[in-house]
Amino acid sequence: MPVCVGLDPTKLLLPLGLYQAYLASTPTGLGDLIGRLCHLSGANFDHEMARPVIEAAARQIAEHVPATQEDEDPVLSRAVQDHIDKRFYELTDFLQKSGSGQAAPARDRRIERILGELQDPLS
Repeated sequence: MPVCVGLDPTKLLLPLGLYQAYLASTPTGLGDLIGRLCHLSGANFDHEMARPVIEAAARQIAEHVPATQEDEDPVLSRAVQDHIDKRFYELTDFLQKSGSGQAAPARDRRIERILGELQDPLS
């Protein structure tokens, strides 16, 4: 469950972009996040009663977010995004073709290599 602060949730890269993200620096996003967490834990949540606290918390979070964040090098950012997307699609395609049986050592090594490249995309 991605929680964004200072980043537009619609700009999240894969695989986080596949999940519903919450913008914690807005009252609506923070309220939705808290409501979702309460629902998942089985607790009751009253949006109206919590509104003043949520608005104050969202305001405090927003105070710590820089006004604008520009990409320093959009070409490099796009190259990194393309690399991660390629590796993610390669991994999911490989897993689908491999089936759901026991993982073979060669398959484990290939998955570890792909995941390692995702962690260090410039290698």
